[in-house]
Amino acid sequence: MPIHETEVGWILETDRAGYAFGLDRAGRLAHRYWGLRLPYPADYPPPPPAPVAWASFNDAGHLTPEEYPGYGGLSYVDPCLKVTFADGVRDVVLRVATTERVDGDVPDLRIHLHDAYYPLRVTLHYRVHAAYDLIERWVTVANEGDAPVTLERVWSAQWHLPSGTEARNQLILNLARPDVQDYLIDALDRLLAAHDIAFVKWDMNRNVSESGWPDAPGDPREVWVRYVQGLYRVWGTLRERRPDVVWQSCSGGGGRADLGILRLADQIWVSDNTEATARLSIQEGFSRLFPAATMEAWVTDAGRGRVPLAFRFHVAMCGVLGVGGDLLHWSAEERAEAARWIALYKDIRPLVQDGDQYRLRSPQARPFSALMYVARDKGEAVLFAFRTHLPEPVELPALYPRGLDPDARYTVEGVDGARLGAAWMRAGVRIGLGDFESTVQRVRRV
Repeated sequence: MPIHETEVGWILETDRAGYAFGLDRAGRLAHRYWGLRLPYPADYPPPPPAPVAWASFNDAGHLTPEEYPGYGGLSYVDPCLKVTFADGVRDVVLRVATTERVDGDVPDLRIHLHDAYYPLRVTLHYRVHAAYDLIERWVTVANEGDAPVTLERVWSAQWHLPSGTEARNQLILNLARPDVQDYLIDALDRLLAAHDIAFVKWDMNRNVSESGWPDAPGDPREVWVRYVQGLYRVWGTLRERRPDVVWQSCSGGGGRADLGILRLADQIWVSDNTEATARLSIQEGFSRLFPAATMEAWVTDAGRGRVPLAFRFHVAMCGVLGVGGDLLHWSAEERAEAARWIALYKDIRPLVQDGDQYRLRSPQARPFSALMYVARDKGEAVLFAFRTHLPEPVELPALYPRGLDPDARYTVEGVDGARLGAAWMRAGVRIGLGDFESTVQRVRRV
């Protein structure tokens, strides 16, 4: 039978191929399989589980391989359907209403989708020509209301074919080519000229896969070098033309964090992972090559309810502090606490961003970690300490400051008395912390 209907969806089979789709738990019509025909209907995978949204651009709606995606929401795939309703709304939310299957020499399956709010019906038609290994598909759209609907785009299908890798449904422009560079310079310069844009986030989250350059003027392998050179040319030209624009080099895995880009970038977004305990190791690795003044570090809602707000702020205060949490969901007490940490950061910012960094205990090796920033004139410093999880009972080891003037006297916030820098560095400082607790302590020369 070319068309199978199961508890988890539908399977279309030709003599050699199989294509399957079904409803996920959120009611979205999702792709399940495309490839060689499998022996039994039960062999086809179920609809994908509901994805976990972990960033604004990785919402569940965007990560679901929808069979017929409509425009709108936090989904950035190329939509099959774009409309404008009479009241100006453009978002389309399609859900399965009914289905029909017509058996015969050429079996036919019809999936009727309705918009969740507006009287718009979209019917997906599938016809299987088994002997020819052919699955035919087309779409009909009907306005079942009285108000007009403007159709901007109606595609017959979005096939999820087993082709090259398309991370986030994206391909990459070959910036090694001068014509691509010229196109981007012209297009972006026109946008910057026509609009009041003060900040550009260059998000290089799509890694290179199936690399190649068929029409390369020389060795195709030069794409790896010429691509980066082309990127520098685009940025450099635009910075010369628009010197007042702030540029951020951004990649989820740090793929655009290189010393060369810092000639042109004001800041680097280190990672989309903003969970504070994970950031400890991420930020230490970043600091091996880059200064804290280039490291954007945000307090977000990742880990909220599990990791204290103070801990999250202290981690972010080790770089260029920013706040990316939903303040509307924060309590008055949380907002007041955040204001205190922001005020402290503004006070110690010259130390963090312009001072010398010393790594006292590595978070990559130990759950009790620490680092400090010392002013260039050694007049003051700030000490950060963090504890993630250590099973009790435990006695935390002493922390041994570094970078102080051994002959000058210093006080350490929270510790009685003043001592020579040499004494602090040799005898150490003991700090008591519980699980997922942290501290920021000022060190001042007296």
